[in-house]
Amino acid sequence: MMNSTLTLEHRERQSHAKLSEKPGGTNGEAYTQTDTRTMGAANKGEDEEFEYYWQEYPADGSFLARLDWAFDICSTFRMTGWNWAIRCLPPYDVPPRTADGRQLSLSSLPNRSEAGYMRSLSRREFFLKRLFVNVIPSYILVDLCAVLMMQDPYFIVGPTGDLPLPPNLAAMHPALLSLRRTSLSLLGILSALQLVFNSGALCLCLLFPPILGFRAHPWHLPTLSGSFAQVLDRGLAGFWGAWWHQTFRFGFEAPARWLGLGPRGATAVAFLQSGLLHAAGSYSTVPDSRWWEPPLFFLLAGVGVLLQRWLVSRVLPLLLGLGPRRLVARRAPPRWLCRLGNLAFVLAWLQATSWPLLDDFGRCGLWLFEPVPVSLFRALGYGPTGDRRVWRYDRDFLAQWYSGKHWWDSGIGI
Repeated sequence: MMNSTLTLEHRERQSHAKLSEKPGGTNGEAYTQTDTRTMGAANKGEDEEFEYYWQEYPADGSFLARLDWAFDICSTFRMTGWNWAIRCLPPYDVPPRTADGRQLSLSSLPNRSEAGYMRSLSRREFFLKRLFVNVIPSYILVDLCAVLMMQDPYFIVGPTGDLPLPPNLAAMHPALLSLRRTSLSLLGILSALQLVFNSGALCLCLLFPPILGFRAHPWHLPTLSGSFAQVLDRGLAGFWGAWWHQTFRFGFEAPARWLGLGPRGATAVAFLQSGLLHAAGSYSTVPDSRWWEPPLFFLLAGVGVLLQRWLVSRVLPLLLGLGPRRLVARRAPPRWLCRLGNLAFVLAWLQATSWPLLDDFGRCGLWLFEPVPVSLFRALGYGPTGDRRVWRYDRDFLAQWYSGKHWWDSGIGI
């Protein structure tokens, strides 16, 4: 997907540039051919010792220099630090200069976007926030979800399994059981994403500055999710377009931008690519799956976005105009009521349309993957009686050599 994105983008954008830094300088000299990825400032005030500048692609540089740029662009999904970073992030730009030519620090730039994405300037702040706000709560929640899911055969073999339900689930009304499964799935997906991506960001920031330099600075590692206010204010469009992680947004937007599609066409292309991406994961699993169901979910998600926009722009004004004595039509609904309506629509739509994706997750055995090495809730005595091992990673979890009938059937099994 990223390879095709680069091909499409190359014809649209002829100037490739990313932000770099060099120590000490304040005279504004243009360093465009040398990649000086010096380690960024770690503590408050240290970033004033560096000068930040736009570095153009070294078209005449050495092969290793160009390979370094190619690796950078292929491994930076959200394009942080590039002149084509996705627009929901805080802007990446060179800090302005004062009248005497002194360049201001990174703190002079906005570090929170309208969508609610934030970035830190110090490694200490970055470490504390990501660890205690994201990683530890996500670890606890994903462990809880894993324990609760293993009590329901739906999360083990999928919706077509013949395993009997435990008494507490068998006694539930089908609608409540479906709501429980959807809620657990959404919480598990969200917690797992937060745990994996924020743990990776911590490793990059703390372990890789000697290798990646400025690219491992917290400034290049904004938060994974936006503000939940985007869901309350924009509904399903805010859910998918701002609050939910935008890791693949650059790749999803590129074809529509190259084709010159409008907002509706761009929305359709983005959801189509997301559906195909998840279909590939379903198709490549060992158990029998229905790879066409994940694309159906994302198709319905796009329909939901367009439907809510139509309801808000066309139907809602008509309903307000039919209020008693038409007094309601003369003033907009209160903000809390609009937010409540948006939230209700999002939750109702997800509950009604998430079954294709979640059913396929169960068939693929996705929930059988052990998300944490040490289970806190199993240590407290929760979970199935026959499966309360606190240490979850056994020998089968590790990568092993697999010998097939032919040499091309052999390799490292994960």
